[in-house]
Amino acid sequence: MKVIGHPLIPSITFSQISKQEEIDHILADSVVWWESSQDPKLTLAHFCRTNQVQYAAKINSIKELIFYSSLGARYLIAEKKSIQIFQNIIKEYLLECILLCLIEGEEEIEELAELSIDGVIFRSHLVKN
Repeated sequence: MKVIGHPLIPSITFSQISKQEEIDHILADSVVWWESSQDPKLTLAHFCRTNQVQYAAKINSIKELIFYSSLGARYLIAEKKSIQIFQNIIKEYLLECILLCLIEGEEEIEELAELSIDGVIFRSHLVKN
């Protein structure tokens, strides 16, 4: 299980963007991310895939999971309420993305590990630019 954003574990930076031009201002070793509702036509996803930019999308549906996975998302971020069905689909179809469950505190890690979730990301780690 990946743990991203815990103060005792070194983690890659996640930088939120809302438009393509913001990618130029993000450090190369960061992962850009956005809410799926900010990219309804998947323009950001296509740009990142074409330009080999590591990205994550916060998803809310199975359709978004399939689309972003197909467009090369490195990480998919989701709330706990949908996490188990998303993880089952990723495992069933052997998708290459890593599913991260948004958490508030480390006490949630054990429960999610028991569900075989790929990883967790602390909500406070998602930097908004």
